[in-house]
Parts: sequence; structure tokens; C-alpha cells
Amino acid sequence: MVSHMMAPQFHLLTTPRYDKQLLRVRERPGGNAGWNFDQESPIYLWDYHHKRLLKGAKYFGWETAVQALETHLTVDKFAKKIDSFVGPCPETPLRLRILLSPEGLVHMEKYAVSATGLENLFPNSLHQASGSAPPEAEPRPKTTPMHTLVVDRERTKSSVHTQFKTTLRDVYDAARQRALPKPAENVEVLLVNEDNGHIMEGSITTPYFFRGGRWVTPPVPKELRDVKGSGGQDGVSRRWALDRGLAVEEVVSVESLADGEACWISNGARGFMCATLKLTGAQ
Repeated sequence: MVSHMMAPQFHLLTTPRYDKQLLRVRERPGGNAGWNFDQESPIYLWDYHHKRLLKGAKYFGWETAVQALETHLTVDKFAKKIDSFVGPCPETPLRLRILLSPEGLVHMEKYAVSATGLENLFPNSLHQASGSAPPEAEPRPKTTPMHTLVVDRERTKSSVHTQFKTTLRDVYDAARQRALPKPAENVEVLLVNEDNGHIMEGSITTPYFFRGGRWVTPPVPKELRDVKGSGGQDGVSRRWALDRGLAVEEVVSVESLADGEACWISNGARGFMCATLKLTGAQ
């Protein structure tokens, strides 16, 4: 464990999707939907969100928060707390912002989020935006709306707040401000590790790159105190994709990026989205 007695106060953070259509996930063949395959729940990948909160609380030595997550805020009990907060399941999806304090206290907020089909929340595979592919039992994930990926011109120092999702997100905000001085829809920013030039992650998503005939995503530490990896977070949609074999971990250097290459990005509120790298020209 690590001591943060002199560090600024912060909360652990996770942002799940709350979507009525997830109640139909068990009807899908393949059994690849994680939490929602076994539970009739509108909370996207909730068990992954819960595991991430628990792992973070253990890392920071928040004993009261750990005890809460293992007793009265277990994955099932926490889900009921979320359901109560949302109220009657809305017809349109929500993005929830859930904060956990060192004392085990929970704060929740809710916001509108764009509609996304189940094929992009639980893809059977990722694919390149162009070219033919063999038919699958289920619809392939949609490649529209197409997102644009740009690279932060400055490099970012990795820290516990890039390896765990917390409310201290200044480096992500700064990267977006540098790369996107004006608001831009469907544009994501890639952060580059200042120590080694490796892609860390996106400012709000996990990126996936096509390398050696398969999709890869930057590696993260395996153990709580491990310092290996590219410096980014083990996002919930990232973990789901790795568990289902949609991608593997591999270092991705900024020098390996090619202008116009097709990529995928994902997060726990919007699922999987197709993107194109843009390395030239101002945004």
C-alpha cells in the first residue's frame, strides 16, 4: 500500500452507462455480455466498474472504503443503490458519474448520453472500417459515427492518477485543451508517455490499434504495486475486450502511428467506437 496523507483530497471515479436495452442482453447468443448476461440490469459492465473501484481503494489503502465495497456496497447491493438513485428506468440512456471517497461514501450524478446499439456495446469482434469480412452470427459493430484520433503534442508523466481513475484529471484536461482549443464533436486525444514515447491511452477512452494481424491496446500493470506498462488505466471496456479475446496487450509507440489508420476506442459509458488517426493539420 502507499501513503497519501499529504496528497490533495480526491475520490475514485467510475462512469457506467445506464441503458434500458441492456435488460435484453440475455436474449443474445454467445453469452459474451459479462455482468448483464447473468443479471437483468441496465448498468453496463457493472461488475468491471465495481472491481476497478475495489482495486483502487486497496491500492490507496482506503480501508473503510474497501470494507464498504466488501460488505454493504458489494456488486449486487451497489447496483441496487444505483437503481434507486436513477429511479424508474428511463427510455433514453444515461451516463452515471460515481465517486467513492476514502471513507466509503458514494456520490452519484447522471447525464444524458447518446444512443448506442448492443452490437457496439458487446461486439463479437473488432474489424477494420474498410474491406470485406466473413459474415457473423450477429451484426458487426457500426463504424459510424466515425471518430477522429489526434495526438497530444506534449508528453504526459504517468502517475497513480493515470493508472487509476480518480477525480484528479488535470493531465487529461490539459491534453484536450492543447489538442482541441475549440470544442470538437467525436474527436479524442491520445496521451503519450514522456518516459518512453508509448501511447498511454485516450483522454476519455481506451484505444485499440491493428498490429500484426490483431488488435492491440497499451499494456497496464498486472499487480497493485507493479510499475510496468505504458502508464494508462485498465478501463472497464478494455478489460472486457481483453477477457473476450477481442484484443491483446502490446506496447504502441507514437512513432508507429500512421496518418489515416483505422482504430477503435472504447469506454464504459459509450461502448466501442471506430476512429481514424489524424496526424497532420490543426484541429
